[in-house]
Amino acid sequence: MSTVIDVYPSSAHVPTFKQFADTVQAVLIEHRADPHLAEIVGGVSDAELRPHIERVMEMPGGKHWARFDDETETLDFRGDDYGWLSFPVIEYAFDFYFDDDVNEFEDLPHTAVIAEYAERAALIGSLQGFPFEKTARIEHSWFLRMQAAQPLQTRILAGYVAVALARLTEGFLYSDDGGIDYDRAPADPATFLSWYPEWITHDMLGPSTDDPSMKKEQR
Repeated sequence: MSTVIDVYPSSAHVPTFKQFADTVQAVLIEHRADPHLAEIVGGVSDAELRPHIERVMEMPGGKHWARFDDETETLDFRGDDYGWLSFPVIEYAFDFYFDDDVNEFEDLPHTAVIAEYAERAALIGSLQGFPFEKTARIEHSWFLRMQAAQPLQTRILAGYVAVALARLTEGFLYSDDGGIDYDRAPADPATFLSWYPEWITHDMLGPSTDDPSMKKEQR
């Protein structure tokens, strides 16, 4: 079983590998003091926080896979190609995908799907002023896939990576399969990072013994 973190852009710009890697690195450096992230990257230099990004492509015959890491490549993968993002020094990695299937929901066109997200954002009070009309005109998105067996550290890092992609494309984050907290989605990058690391830690490990609410219950 896997879950995803969706990134819906409001900009038509498709980043290059270099732009993506640079932005991921910048986001991690900016937030490296966060306690959840610090446990993962505390001993890692700023330079080593830059991820390695590859395009994985199936070769003719379907028997072999080729990898390309040219930093001028763009993130608009086609067919069965997908992206692979890794942090070699800390040995965490995951796959991510470009999705331009505007007919993913058979009963709703892309514009109607985005309209539903806009209604939900208004209901929960998130994404005030977000240009949903621009997102409705951009018929692609990305998703980061998290396998059930992947550790908490990978999922925390994936949240920061998703934020970097959302920043680059002026987008928002969403998931309806448990990839992020549905009660707080859709979310903008800054708001997302204010709760995601704690939420995913609690979701995977249960409440911390340092949680004040737990201590109150134990009295």
